[in-house]
Amino acid sequence: MQNVATKDADRLVQGQPSNHLADYPVREYVSAMARELAHMARWDGDERLAAALEAASVLASLDPVSLTPDPPQAGSPDRPG
Repeated sequence: MQNVATKDADRLVQGQPSNHLADYPVREYVSAMARELAHMARWDGDERLAAALEAASVLASLDPVSLTPDPPQAGSPDRPG
């Protein structure tokens, strides 16, 4: 079985970026953990915290959103030609 570091090195040699999201399901883990924490908060009587944790679980299950803007496309007002 090939370890993660070797997979990353192989990807870089082939000119492909490392894809940690495929290797580590971080968002899936965060979603599940937030759901469990919501159950704990609800059990402890903190409905507001439970609702916030459930919202975090939902956000983690969605596709990630980049915080950096996409570069302007050729022919757009920001980048003519």
